[in-house]
Amino acid sequence: MLKLTSFLKVPTIGLTCLATSAGLNFSLVSQAQATGAPSDIGQCSETYITNIGTRLIDGATGEPIVNSGVSLYLNNGILLVSSNSLAEVLASKPNDKVKLCLDSVPQNCSLNDHRGKVYKVINYRTGKEFTLKNSIESCRSL
Repeated sequence: MLKLTSFLKVPTIGLTCLATSAGLNFSLVSQAQATGAPSDIGQCSETYITNIGTRLIDGATGEPIVNSGVSLYLNNGILLVSSNSLAEVLASKPNDKVKLCLDSVPQNCSLNDHRGKVYKVINYRTGKEFTLKNSIESCRSL
């Protein structure tokens, strides 16, 4: 059995996936408060990485599933994922300050279905940039 390593709440369709803490090492970010998540395409904000992990963990053992992709948790409440293990993401560390920019938003989505937003992340410490989505799946079309 697989468990998602993410927390997602979509009010209009009543879907909630709870994060599991098994095998994850969450670190609290003590830096100045991050700004909110960007809401318009091209808008950016600054935030901090709170955790980096695999996208999936094994529900039976609690162990991360290697090659399932990556998950990136930010202290402004954004969770980003990829089904690929990106070297740029894996070079990041908890507490790294990043610039988060909203690159694109899927069109013709159901009301309050925000899945599939694409964000560009620039890590100030590593100088690397990468693109991740807030969900592996895109929104449900109207």
